[in-house]
Amino acid sequence: MKKQIIFDKVYNGDCFDDISRKIYYCSDKITDYSIIYDDNNIKGIDIEVADAVSSDELSDIEHNVAYMINEYVSEKQRKPKIVFQNNVNISYNNIYEEMIASGKIIEMGNGLIAFSGYLLDAFNYIDKLIIQILDKKFQYEHYQYPTLIKTKTLEQCGYFDSHINQSFFATHLENNLDNYLAFKESYKTNKSDQVLSFCESTEYSLPPTMCYHTYQQLKDSNILHNMVITSKGKSFRYESKYAVGLERLFDFTIREIVFFGEDKFVKDAREEIIQSISDIIIAHNLNGNIESANDPFFLDENIDEKVMYQKGMRAKYELRLNVDLNKTIAVGSFNLHNEFFGKKFNIRDGNGSYIKSSCVGFGLERFAYAFTCQNGVLL
Repeated sequence: MKKQIIFDKVYNGDCFDDISRKIYYCSDKITDYSIIYDDNNIKGIDIEVADAVSSDELSDIEHNVAYMINEYVSEKQRKPKIVFQNNVNISYNNIYEEMIASGKIIEMGNGLIAFSGYLLDAFNYIDKLIIQILDKKFQYEHYQYPTLIKTKTLEQCGYFDSHINQSFFATHLENNLDNYLAFKESYKTNKSDQVLSFCESTEYSLPPTMCYHTYQQLKDSNILHNMVITSKGKSFRYESKYAVGLERLFDFTIREIVFFGEDKFVKDAREEIIQSISDIIIAHNLNGNIESANDPFFLDENIDEKVMYQKGMRAKYELRLNVDLNKTIAVGSFNLHNEFFGKKFNIRDGNGSYIKSSCVGFGLERFAYAFTCQNGVLL
């Protein structure tokens, strides 16, 4: 069943990504969509829903899509500024289908992938290259963080203001004998889908990125000198129907580097990483670029302001690598925070001012996937 939705206003074509990244979060019953163009402008969308959807449900979905787009799409989108680009003449490999067939990739569930073989080799190799950059350029501390993070920390980071749609919460059964027995009986009668009614709290969550652990670690502290902290760990984001192959996962691995200190240091450190990663891209004959970007803000009343800041101030860059001739995916980001997290977590410098910070993060599964799409088994 299809439904055409015309927006209250026309958006320029630069808004395509922002619009596209919001559609499936409006309803699980949307199965597909296509953008309606008027010349180079976007005037609406055709959505497709399951045939079993009632007319009332379809009306609710139509309302939600229109509301989402009309209220929460930024009109301040700009074409990205490319600060690095590498183009080489290569042939691409359909490694995903090949590795599925060979058993080297196993789909464990929606957004959940197990892998081995040369993709795992590339995964480890790329992480090693990043660590080599740190070894050459910085004094740093390497932390292994727990997987769970306090939900309060995500709130303090402002995560629920802009990315609540991607949240994963951890919980446990309420701690009393009667509840355990009731759950056990419910489980026996195939009612375990009602598990949340037996659970106690959501004090803990699954982290969407590793750097939030670092800010929590340094809460209410004074940093008397420039500091670099790196970590590698599992991160979790609910990607709805956007979870496709290795391009977007619910459960993935991030190598994160956080810089704290003087304004010049955190900015220069980010630039040094950008330059070093550019050198790696060239040395390995990879097609890709580094460009200005903004986060996919969701249900955020200040979306225009945040997009303008990130793109206008060049506060966020993305490393995008080709997975075929015409398609790129983001495999890394380079971010300036200024005093944002210093204020959020009361982290100060030796003068008592809020500390400046920047961070760099790489999705290792995505990076390895793009690497092997371009290089095959060559390392």
